[in-house]
Amino acid sequence: MRLLSAALVAALVALVGAATPAEGTAPVRIVFTADTGMNPEVFTGMGKATPTLAIIAGDLSYQVGSEQAYCDLVNGAITAPVAMLPGNHEGLDPQAGGGSNFAAYAACLPDRAGAKPLYGGFPTDYLIDLPNVRLILISPNIATGNPGCPNGKCSYANGTPE
Repeated sequence: MRLLSAALVAALVALVGAATPAEGTAPVRIVFTADTGMNPEVFTGMGKATPTLAIIAGDLSYQVGSEQAYCDLVNGAITAPVAMLPGNHEGLDPQAGGGSNFAAYAACLPDRAGAKPLYGGFPTDYLIDLPNVRLILISPNIATGNPGCPNGKCSYANGTPE
């Protein structure tokens, strides 16, 4: 069960990003994408939007071993902090399409947004506070090896510890 589809998350982020800032604060601009693969046009567009924060929610490069090349594309186009989450292709379960080294993505796209840990912390579940905005980023039902969740896989379902 997915808690929120990528489209719904994008819509919510767009609404939050479009909110009127409190008096005396700069507007917060959030750009969001998921399921990008090695697509430089996506990252160039995100960078041109001059965001406060960029979010990449899973299914990153689709190519095991290309983590550094992916990060080079992102870092070359986006100067803002980048928040990311693993998708099924970055999870540890090969039956779910996983197998890439998500730790390598975290190493070359480190937290620059002041992520605060929830159960496992950056990059699997955390929150980010921006002026007038709190973002909660989670990876439901993705085998991340998170020590805070049963069997390293958080469901975030009603009644679970997480």
